[in-house]
Amino acid sequence: MNIRLTIMVGNMTHKFDKKIYTSRILNLLDYILFFVSIGILIVLIATSTKVNVAADSVDYYAILQSVTPAKEKPIVRNLHFVEQRSPGYSLLSLIPYSLLTVLVEPFVTTEKISEYVSPELTIKRTEKTVGSEMTMLPPQPLLIKDLFFKDFYIPTESSWYQWKLALSLLLTSFFFLFIGIWANAKVLKLYYPTYKCLFIIPAALVTAPIFMKNIFDLPLYATLTSYGLASLFLLFTCLSFRSNKTWHIISSGLILGLLVLTRLELSILVILLIGYFLFTKKIRFLVLFSLGGLVAFIILVIYNISLFGVPLHLGILRGDINTLGLNWRYIFENLIHPESGVLFWTPLLVPGLIFLVTTNDSILKVIGLCSFVLLIFYTLRIPIMYYHIGQGVIDIGGIPVTVPETPAQMRELIRSDINRYVCVLIPFSIIGLRIGIHKIYNLLETNYAK
Repeated sequence: MNIRLTIMVGNMTHKFDKKIYTSRILNLLDYILFFVSIGILIVLIATSTKVNVAADSVDYYAILQSVTPAKEKPIVRNLHFVEQRSPGYSLLSLIPYSLLTVLVEPFVTTEKISEYVSPELTIKRTEKTVGSEMTMLPPQPLLIKDLFFKDFYIPTESSWYQWKLALSLLLTSFFFLFIGIWANAKVLKLYYPTYKCLFIIPAALVTAPIFMKNIFDLPLYATLTSYGLASLFLLFTCLSFRSNKTWHIISSGLILGLLVLTRLELSILVILLIGYFLFTKKIRFLVLFSLGGLVAFIILVIYNISLFGVPLHLGILRGDINTLGLNWRYIFENLIHPESGVLFWTPLLVPGLIFLVTTNDSILKVIGLCSFVLLIFYTLRIPIMYYHIGQGVIDIGGIPVTVPETPAQMRELIRSDINRYVCVLIPFSIIGLRIGIHKIYNLLETNYAK
């Protein structure tokens, strides 16, 4: 009997040691895959990212220019859409702008380039870009390495594309991209300290082509900043519910406030969370959370007064390039159509959010439900071009906007829009995917044991 017991204990010990060894190997592979992916991303950014301004980024550039002390001529004459842009991204870019002004600019000489033709890249463009109100500035692709300490003359506008403004926006975008990746990893470690599955983070980003396009082709959009802020919001909210520390709660509210300042539609998340805090009687949490958000509101008031002369400016609600409406075909094209839908072009998003709402963690479940509400809202925001397919060019505020000629071209625009908007939900889906892996593993282990 003693011999049998010894054999059983020996087998159990062997299996236990083998399980530990396997887990160490898997964790090592996970870390290697994660850091190799991030390393490759950094190299590709340094060698391939373009820093031209176009469409939305023209307005972000103009907002930053308008709140800086220097009063240079705007990069374009007609800035009709500036008041309709959320200013958070540009206002956050004031931080690197100030650092560049104090720490870099006095020690370099700015080169003025009157005629610029990219020596390495060429691009064929029509006079107007489909679905866009602005062609690329400068008109030839400009890589990061060609940006430093050079201002480029824009002859069509008789203005200058300035390196300090563009670099400030670029630094903001990539700071929040990498701080967002870090925050995603911290959330995974918070809930799954042993098996973090860090590979989910690069997998979620790489399988979202529009997100990758914003990294390499459109880094001066607000997309990367909103992703980073959403990641930080999730981290500090999860920390708040675990620690109940005052600074965690205030930080969560502050970051969500900055996120709303960057993406106005995230105010839906604020309303839903306030309702949840009231319903669950988390009054202390709500008060501290609101104090953090108040900082972002004060920043918005100061911005409105400095730019528009009033504390609350409602021009951002005009939205004459988008309308709100219920169109089942448009909803289908946003969600399910193979040429444009989120299910195909950001494929890990919806599964991650579904797993998120199945968790027993209350705040993660609420954030998952709020994410679906936000996703529904996005499908109700219809670009005005959708109602003018094939009509050539329409005028919006004196700006000629080229309309898609065919439904297929319209789906290209839809694909770009919806899959860019939902990038703010990717951090939530990442922890949801980890929850899904855990559930599936437990299910398989239970079935195997039977």
